[in-house]
Amino acid sequence: MNSRLTFALAVFSVLSGGALAQSKNVSTPAARQAALKIVENLMAEKPAPAAGAEAVKDPFNPSEQDLREDFDPNAAPKEVKQVALHTDADLLQEFAKLILPTGSVTLGGEPYLLFREKRQKKGDKVTVSYDGVEYVVEIVSIANKQFRLRYNNEEMVKSIK
Repeated sequence: MNSRLTFALAVFSVLSGGALAQSKNVSTPAARQAALKIVENLMAEKPAPAAGAEAVKDPFNPSEQDLREDFDPNAAPKEVKQVALHTDADLLQEFAKLILPTGSVTLGGEPYLLFREKRQKKGDKVTVSYDGVEYVVEIVSIANKQFRLRYNNEEMVKSIK
């Protein structure tokens, strides 16, 4: 409503200003009445669209669907996949299944986990991809046949096979 009022006032000022510029005097009552009639028509309440009628789309604020090129308005809505929420302990269990060191070695008195050509020591971070999201797991300690992992505040021990 505010933009319509602003528009109506702008139209009124243009119409009344035009009459002033032509006569160099105050506009005539007839010119003012004509301008007021135009403003009243512009300000008149428009009836709400019928329930079956298609809504008018705002060209300056398109919906997200209108911005996508692959959107088909006639297609059936897709099912929303339910995502199971996991605790940090559950996630750490899944991450541990994905962290598979090939062995361990001690160099210069410091133990390392071996991942093919790569070595990881205590305090190093390992990136794990789970369900399309990358997580960072910390190696807390390394012993002869086992190592400890931490994700957030959860820790677990896993053996080296």
